[in-house]
Amino acid sequence: MKVGIFPFFSFLGEVKPAIELGKIIQKLGHQVVFFSHGGKYENLLKEFPLVRVHPELTPEENERIISFHINEFPIFQPLISSHKIENMVKAEVKAFEKEGIDKLISFFQFTTPLSARLSGIPLLSVVAGVWTYPGLKQNFPGKLFFISRYFPYPLHPLNQVAKKLGLKGFRNTLEVTSGDITLITDSPQIIGVNFSRMERFYPETGTEYFYIGPLLCLEEKESIPPEAERILDSSPPRILCSMGSSTSLQYLKEAYRALREMGHPAIMVIPEDKASFFPPRDNLAIISSFSPLLVEKVDLLLIHGGRNTVRWACWAGKPFLGVGMQIEQEFNLEIIRRKGMGIRLGKKAFRKEKIKKNIEKIFLSPSYQEKAGEIKKVFRESVALNQRIGKIL
Repeated sequence: MKVGIFPFFSFLGEVKPAIELGKIIQKLGHQVVFFSHGGKYENLLKEFPLVRVHPELTPEENERIISFHINEFPIFQPLISSHKIENMVKAEVKAFEKEGIDKLISFFQFTTPLSARLSGIPLLSVVAGVWTYPGLKQNFPGKLFFISRYFPYPLHPLNQVAKKLGLKGFRNTLEVTSGDITLITDSPQIIGVNFSRMERFYPETGTEYFYIGPLLCLEEKESIPPEAERILDSSPPRILCSMGSSTSLQYLKEAYRALREMGHPAIMVIPEDKASFFPPRDNLAIISSFSPLLVEKVDLLLIHGGRNTVRWACWAGKPFLGVGMQIEQEFNLEIIRRKGMGIRLGKKAFRKEKIKKNIEKIFLSPSYQEKAGEIKKVFRESVALNQRIGKIL
Protein backbone atom coordinates (compact mmCIF):
# COMPACT_ATOMS: atom_id res chain seq x y z
CA MET A 1 0.00 0.00 0.00
CA LYS A 2 1.18 3.52 -0.77
CA VAL A 3 0.32 6.07 1.92
CA GLY A 4 0.46 9.82 1.39
CA ILE A 5 1.12 12.13 4.34
CA PHE A 6 0.23 15.81 4.02
CA PRO A 7 1.21 18.08 6.95
CA PHE A 8 1.08 21.85 7.04
CA PHE A 9 4.84 22.41 6.78
CA SER A 10 4.80 25.76 8.60
CA PHE A 11 3.71 24.19 11.92
CA LEU A 12 6.61 22.43 13.62
CA GLY A 13 4.17 20.72 15.97
CA GLU A 14 2.52 19.02 12.97
CA VAL A 15 5.65 18.20 10.96
CA LYS A 16 7.56 16.22 13.61
CA PRO A 17 4.65 13.90 14.54
CA ALA A 18 3.93 13.43 10.80
CA ILE A 19 7.50 12.26 10.23
CA GLU A 20 7.28 9.89 13.20
CA LEU A 21 4.03 8.41 11.89
CA GLY A 22 5.68 7.98 8.49
CA LYS A 23 8.44 5.92 10.11
CA ILE A 24 5.92 3.70 11.89
CA ILE A 25 3.97 3.08 8.67
CA GLN A 26 7.15 2.37 6.72
CA LYS A 27 8.22 -0.22 9.32
CA LEU A 28 4.87 -1.93 8.78
CA GLY A 29 5.93 -2.52 5.17
CA HIS A 30 4.07 0.28 3.38
CA GLN A 31 5.40 2.93 1.03
CA VAL A 32 5.24 6.51 2.30
CA VAL A 33 5.39 9.77 0.35
CA PHE A 34 4.94 13.30 1.72
CA PHE A 35 3.14 16.19 0.03
CA SER A 36 3.57 19.93 0.59
CA HIS A 37 2.42 23.35 -0.58
CA GLY A 38 5.65 24.76 0.87
CA GLY A 39 6.68 25.72 4.38
CA LYS A 40 9.77 26.51 6.41
CA TYR A 41 10.05 23.07 8.02
CA GLU A 42 10.33 21.03 4.83
CA ASN A 43 14.06 20.72 5.54
CA LEU A 44 13.28 18.37 8.46
CA LEU A 45 12.03 15.73 6.03
CA LYS A 46 15.03 13.55 5.21
CA GLU A 47 13.76 9.96 5.24
CA PHE A 48 10.92 10.21 2.71
CA PRO A 49 10.27 11.53 -0.81
CA LEU A 50 8.57 14.91 -0.95
CA VAL A 51 6.15 15.96 -3.70
CA ARG A 52 5.82 19.73 -3.93
CA VAL A 53 2.28 20.58 -5.03
CA HIS A 54 1.74 23.82 -6.94
CA PRO A 55 0.44 26.42 -6.38
CA GLU A 56 2.51 26.88 -3.25
CA LEU A 57 1.39 28.99 -0.34
CA THR A 58 3.12 32.35 -0.34
CA PRO A 59 4.97 33.50 2.81
CA GLU A 60 2.11 35.95 3.42
CA GLU A 61 -0.49 33.18 3.16
CA ASN A 62 1.51 30.99 5.53
CA GLU A 63 1.62 33.83 8.03
CA ARG A 64 -2.13 34.37 7.70
CA ILE A 65 -2.78 30.71 8.47
CA ILE A 66 -0.51 30.88 11.50
CA SER A 67 -2.21 34.09 12.67
CA PHE A 68 -5.61 32.45 12.25
CA HIS A 69 -4.43 29.46 14.24
CA ILE A 70 -3.47 31.67 17.20
CA ASN A 71 -6.56 33.88 16.97
CA GLU A 72 -4.73 36.94 15.64
CA PHE A 73 -6.31 37.05 12.17
CA PRO A 74 -9.19 39.46 11.33
CA ILE A 75 -12.43 37.53 11.72
CA PHE A 76 -14.10 39.06 8.65
CA GLN A 77 -11.41 38.38 6.06
CA PRO A 78 -11.04 35.19 4.01
CA LEU A 79 -7.93 33.23 4.93
CA ILE A 80 -7.11 32.39 1.31
CA SER A 81 -9.14 33.14 -1.80
CA SER A 82 -11.55 30.52 -3.08
CA HIS A 83 -9.75 30.66 -6.45
CA LYS A 84 -6.44 29.72 -4.81
CA ILE A 85 -8.02 26.96 -2.74
CA GLU A 86 -9.72 25.50 -5.81
CA ASN A 87 -6.40 25.39 -7.66
CA MET A 88 -4.69 23.79 -4.66
CA VAL A 89 -7.38 21.11 -4.40
CA LYS A 90 -7.26 20.26 -8.11
CA ALA A 91 -3.46 20.10 -8.02
CA GLU A 92 -3.57 17.77 -5.03
CA VAL A 93 -5.93 15.43 -6.87
CA LYS A 94 -3.51 15.22 -9.80
CA ALA A 95 -0.55 14.65 -7.47
CA PHE A 96 -2.30 11.84 -5.59
CA GLU A 97 -3.26 10.17 -8.87
CA LYS A 98 0.27 10.49 -10.28
CA GLU A 99 1.83 8.97 -7.14
CA GLY A 100 -0.76 6.19 -6.91
CA ILE A 101 -1.82 7.02 -3.36
CA ASP A 102 -4.10 4.44 -1.72
CA LYS A 103 -4.73 6.30 1.56
CA LEU A 104 -4.03 9.85 2.64
CA ILE A 105 -3.13 11.10 6.12
CA SER A 106 -3.56 14.80 6.87
CA PHE A 107 -2.00 16.90 9.64
CA PHE A 108 -3.94 20.20 9.59
CA GLN A 109 -3.68 20.58 5.81
CA PHE A 110 -7.08 22.23 5.40
CA THR A 111 -7.52 21.48 1.67
CA THR A 112 -7.20 17.69 2.00
CA PRO A 113 -10.81 16.97 3.03
CA LEU A 114 -11.84 18.36 -0.37
CA SER A 115 -9.08 16.80 -2.49
CA ALA A 116 -9.45 13.39 -0.84
CA ARG A 117 -13.21 13.38 -1.49
CA LEU A 118 -12.68 14.48 -5.08
CA SER A 119 -10.06 11.74 -5.56
CA GLY A 120 -12.11 9.04 -3.86
CA ILE A 121 -9.14 8.34 -1.56
CA PRO A 122 -9.85 7.44 2.09
CA LEU A 123 -8.72 10.28 4.35
CA LEU A 124 -7.25 9.77 7.82
CA SER A 125 -6.87 13.00 9.78
CA VAL A 126 -4.68 13.37 12.86
CA VAL A 127 -5.87 15.42 15.84
CA ALA A 128 -5.40 15.79 19.59
CA GLY A 129 -7.92 14.05 21.82
CA VAL A 130 -9.28 17.38 23.07
CA TRP A 131 -10.21 18.33 19.48
CA THR A 132 -12.73 15.52 19.03
CA TYR A 133 -16.47 15.48 19.64
CA PRO A 134 -16.30 12.96 22.54
CA GLY A 135 -13.17 14.60 23.97
CA LEU A 136 -14.87 18.00 24.07
CA LYS A 137 -18.10 16.54 25.41
CA GLN A 138 -16.22 14.90 28.28
CA ASN A 139 -13.92 17.78 29.19
CA PHE A 140 -15.37 21.03 27.82
CA PRO A 141 -19.12 20.55 27.25
CA GLY A 142 -19.83 24.27 27.35
CA LYS A 143 -17.30 24.95 24.61
CA LEU A 144 -18.61 22.04 22.51
CA PHE A 145 -22.00 23.72 22.09
CA PHE A 146 -20.33 26.70 20.43
CA ILE A 147 -17.62 24.84 18.48
CA SER A 148 -20.05 22.33 16.97
CA ARG A 149 -22.24 25.17 15.62
CA TYR A 150 -19.61 27.67 14.49
CA PHE A 151 -17.84 27.91 11.15
CA PRO A 152 -15.49 30.94 11.12
CA TYR A 153 -15.72 33.41 8.27
CA PRO A 154 -12.03 33.10 7.23
CA LEU A 155 -12.73 29.46 6.28
CA HIS A 156 -15.83 30.22 4.19
CA PRO A 157 -13.90 29.87 0.89
CA LEU A 158 -13.63 26.14 1.67
CA ASN A 159 -17.41 25.80 1.45
CA GLN A 160 -17.52 27.95 -1.69
CA VAL A 161 -15.06 25.57 -3.37
CA ALA A 162 -16.87 22.50 -2.05
CA LYS A 163 -20.13 23.73 -3.58
CA LYS A 164 -18.46 24.49 -6.92
CA LEU A 165 -16.90 21.00 -7.05
CA GLY A 166 -20.14 19.28 -6.04
CA LEU A 167 -18.81 18.20 -2.64
CA LYS A 168 -20.34 18.33 0.81
CA GLY A 169 -19.38 21.45 2.78
CA PHE A 170 -18.43 21.89 6.42
CA ARG A 171 -20.64 22.78 9.36
CA ASN A 172 -17.86 23.57 11.84
CA THR A 173 -14.09 23.53 12.31
CA LEU A 174 -14.20 20.04 13.80
CA GLU A 175 -15.33 18.74 10.40
CA VAL A 176 -12.45 20.50 8.63
CA THR A 177 -9.96 18.65 10.81
CA SER A 178 -11.75 15.29 10.60
CA GLY A 179 -11.30 12.53 8.06
CA ASP A 180 -13.19 9.37 7.17
CA ILE A 181 -11.29 8.09 10.18
CA THR A 182 -9.75 10.54 12.63
CA LEU A 183 -6.61 9.37 14.43
CA ILE A 184 -6.15 10.53 18.02
CA THR A 185 -2.60 11.03 19.23
CA ASP A 186 -3.31 10.93 22.94
CA SER A 187 -3.73 8.66 25.94
CA PRO A 188 -7.31 7.53 26.71
CA GLN A 189 -6.60 7.84 30.44
CA ILE A 190 -5.47 11.46 30.14
CA ILE A 191 -8.31 12.51 27.83
CA GLY A 192 -10.80 10.67 30.04
CA VAL A 193 -12.62 8.91 27.18
CA ASN A 194 -12.17 5.14 26.99
CA PHE A 195 -11.89 3.10 23.79
CA SER A 196 -15.55 2.04 23.64
CA ARG A 197 -16.83 5.61 23.96
CA MET A 198 -14.30 7.12 21.57
CA GLU A 199 -13.96 4.56 18.82
CA ARG A 200 -17.23 4.74 16.96
CA PHE A 201 -18.85 6.90 14.29
CA TYR A 202 -20.07 10.33 15.39
CA PRO A 203 -22.60 11.93 13.01
CA GLU A 204 -21.97 15.33 14.63
CA THR A 205 -18.57 15.43 12.92
CA GLY A 206 -19.06 12.76 10.26
CA THR A 207 -16.08 10.68 11.36
CA GLU A 208 -15.01 7.58 13.24
CA TYR A 209 -12.34 8.13 15.89
CA PHE A 210 -9.39 5.83 16.56
CA TYR A 211 -6.63 6.04 19.18
CA ILE A 212 -3.02 5.67 17.99
CA GLY A 213 -1.25 7.16 21.01
CA PRO A 214 1.25 10.03 21.25
CA LEU A 215 3.65 10.42 18.32
CA LEU A 216 7.09 11.13 19.75
CA CYS A 217 10.45 10.87 17.98
CA LEU A 218 12.03 8.76 20.73
CA GLU A 219 14.89 7.40 18.64
CA GLU A 220 16.23 10.74 17.43
CA LYS A 221 16.87 13.48 19.94
CA GLU A 222 18.73 16.61 18.86
CA SER A 223 21.99 17.35 20.64
CA ILE A 224 22.08 20.00 23.36
CA PRO A 225 23.92 23.24 22.47
CA PRO A 226 26.90 24.20 24.71
CA GLU A 227 25.12 27.31 26.00
CA ALA A 228 22.25 25.13 27.21
CA GLU A 229 24.66 22.61 28.75
CA ARG A 230 26.05 25.45 30.89
CA ILE A 231 22.58 26.04 32.34
CA LEU A 232 21.94 22.34 32.89
CA ASP A 233 25.19 22.10 34.85
CA SER A 234 23.85 24.74 37.26
CA SER A 235 22.17 23.91 40.54
CA PRO A 236 18.41 23.33 40.34
CA PRO A 237 15.72 24.47 39.98
CA ARG A 238 16.22 24.90 36.23
CA ILE A 239 13.58 26.12 33.79
CA LEU A 240 12.97 25.48 30.10
CA CYS A 241 10.81 27.97 28.19
CA SER A 242 9.57 26.65 24.84
CA MET A 243 6.68 28.62 23.36
CA GLY A 244 6.47 27.09 19.89
CA SER A 245 7.16 28.47 16.44
CA SER A 246 4.16 30.80 16.19
CA THR A 247 3.99 32.60 19.56
CA SER A 248 4.06 36.38 19.23
CA LEU A 249 6.84 38.58 20.63
CA GLN A 250 4.58 40.00 23.32
CA TYR A 251 4.41 36.73 25.27
CA LEU A 252 8.03 35.78 24.68
CA LYS A 253 9.12 39.16 26.08
CA GLU A 254 7.02 38.70 29.22
CA ALA A 255 8.56 35.27 29.80
CA TYR A 256 12.06 36.62 29.14
CA ARG A 257 11.68 39.48 31.63
CA ALA A 258 10.34 37.15 34.31
CA LEU A 259 13.13 34.60 33.91
CA ARG A 260 15.81 37.28 33.77
CA GLU A 261 14.61 38.83 37.03
CA MET A 262 14.06 35.59 38.91
CA GLY A 263 17.66 34.50 38.48
CA HIS A 264 16.96 30.76 38.26
CA PRO A 265 19.06 28.95 35.61
CA ALA A 266 16.88 28.97 32.49
CA ILE A 267 16.88 28.13 28.80
CA MET A 268 14.62 29.83 26.26
CA VAL A 269 13.93 28.38 22.81
CA ILE A 270 13.58 31.37 20.50
CA PRO A 271 13.09 31.15 16.69
CA GLU A 272 16.07 32.60 14.82
CA ASP A 273 14.00 35.41 13.30
CA LYS A 274 13.18 36.69 16.81
CA ALA A 275 16.49 36.01 18.57
CA SER A 276 17.77 39.60 18.29
CA PHE A 277 15.16 40.70 20.84
CA PHE A 278 16.48 38.30 23.50
CA PRO A 279 20.16 38.70 24.43
CA PRO A 280 21.51 35.89 26.64
CA ARG A 281 22.20 36.55 30.32
CA ASP A 282 24.37 34.84 32.94
CA ASN A 283 21.37 32.84 34.13
CA LEU A 284 19.60 32.64 30.78
CA ALA A 285 20.66 30.78 27.63
CA ILE A 286 18.98 31.47 24.29
CA ILE A 287 18.86 28.63 21.76
CA SER A 288 17.07 28.26 18.43
CA SER A 289 15.70 24.71 18.47
CA PHE A 290 13.83 22.50 20.89
CA SER A 291 15.33 19.20 22.02
CA PRO A 292 13.39 16.61 24.07
CA LEU A 293 16.63 15.95 25.96
CA LEU A 294 16.24 19.37 27.55
CA VAL A 295 12.81 18.50 28.92
CA GLU A 296 14.17 15.51 30.78
CA LYS A 297 16.99 17.53 32.41
CA VAL A 298 15.13 20.60 33.73
CA ASP A 299 12.78 20.99 36.67
CA LEU A 300 9.94 23.11 35.25
CA LEU A 301 8.55 23.94 31.82
CA LEU A 302 7.17 27.28 30.65
CA ILE A 303 5.12 26.35 27.59
CA HIS A 304 2.38 27.45 25.18
CA GLY A 305 0.30 24.28 25.09
CA GLY A 306 1.24 22.99 21.65
CA ARG A 307 0.58 19.29 21.20
CA ASN A 308 4.24 18.38 20.81
CA THR A 309 5.47 20.34 23.85
CA VAL A 310 2.69 19.10 26.12
CA ARG A 311 3.41 15.50 25.12
CA TRP A 312 7.09 15.84 25.93
CA ALA A 313 6.16 17.37 29.29
CA CYS A 314 3.99 14.34 30.02
CA TRP A 315 6.68 11.94 28.77
CA ALA A 316 9.31 13.46 31.06
CA GLY A 317 6.92 13.99 33.98
CA LYS A 318 7.71 17.69 34.44
CA PRO A 319 5.43 20.29 36.05
CA PHE A 320 4.52 23.28 33.90
CA LEU A 321 3.35 26.86 33.78
CA GLY A 322 1.49 27.42 30.51
CA VAL A 323 -0.42 29.89 28.38
CA GLY A 324 -2.37 28.75 25.32
CA MET A 325 -2.11 30.85 22.17
CA GLN A 326 -5.35 29.41 20.77
CA ILE A 327 -8.26 27.31 21.96
CA GLU A 328 -6.83 23.82 21.32
CA GLN A 329 -3.64 24.75 23.18
CA GLU A 330 -5.72 26.04 26.09
CA PHE A 331 -7.53 22.69 26.13
CA ASN A 332 -4.24 20.75 26.01
CA LEU A 333 -2.97 22.63 29.05
CA GLU A 334 -6.26 22.55 30.92
CA ILE A 335 -6.52 18.75 30.69
CA ILE A 336 -3.22 18.24 32.52
CA ARG A 337 -3.78 21.22 34.84
CA ARG A 338 -6.91 19.51 36.15
CA LYS A 339 -4.76 16.48 36.91
CA GLY A 340 -2.53 18.63 39.11
CA MET A 341 0.51 18.76 36.84
CA GLY A 342 0.81 22.54 36.62
CA ILE A 343 -0.80 25.96 36.28
CA ARG A 344 -2.43 27.56 33.22
CA LEU A 345 -2.62 31.32 32.81
CA GLY A 346 -4.90 33.17 30.41
CA LYS A 347 -3.29 35.35 27.75
CA LYS A 348 -4.23 38.56 29.58
CA ALA A 349 -2.73 37.23 32.83
CA PHE A 350 0.53 36.13 31.22
CA ARG A 351 2.59 39.03 32.54
CA LYS A 352 5.98 39.18 34.20
CA GLU A 353 4.83 39.38 37.82
CA LYS A 354 2.20 36.65 37.45
CA ILE A 355 4.75 34.40 35.74
CA LYS A 356 7.25 34.88 38.58
CA LYS A 357 4.62 34.32 41.26
CA ASN A 358 3.32 31.08 39.74
CA ILE A 359 6.76 29.63 39.02
CA GLU A 360 7.64 30.05 42.69
CA LYS A 361 4.29 28.53 43.67
CA ILE A 362 5.09 25.39 41.67
CA PHE A 363 8.59 25.14 43.11
CA LEU A 364 7.27 25.45 46.68
CA SER A 365 4.59 22.76 46.28
CA PRO A 366 5.80 19.13 45.87
CA SER A 367 2.33 18.04 44.70
CA TYR A 368 2.94 19.34 41.15
CA GLN A 369 5.98 17.11 40.72
CA GLU A 370 4.16 14.16 42.28
CA LYS A 371 1.20 14.48 39.90
CA ALA A 372 3.55 14.95 36.93
CA GLY A 373 5.23 11.68 37.88
CA GLU A 374 1.87 9.89 37.89
CA ILE A 375 1.03 11.24 34.43
CA LYS A 376 4.47 10.21 33.17
CA LYS A 377 3.74 6.55 33.97
CA VAL A 378 0.35 6.55 32.22
CA PHE A 379 1.63 8.51 29.24
CA ARG A 380 4.62 6.26 28.56
CA GLU A 381 2.37 3.21 28.54
CA SER A 382 0.14 4.85 25.91
CA VAL A 383 2.98 5.21 23.35
CA ALA A 384 2.56 1.48 22.64
CA LEU A 385 -0.74 2.41 20.96
CA ASN A 386 1.27 3.68 17.94
CA GLN A 387 1.29 0.17 16.48
CA ARG A 388 -2.53 0.22 16.19
CA ILE A 389 -2.17 2.26 12.99
CA GLY A 390 -1.60 -1.04 11.21
CA LYS A 391 -5.18 -2.10 11.98
CA ILE A 392 -6.75 0.57 9.77
CA LEU A 393 -4.32 0.80 6.86
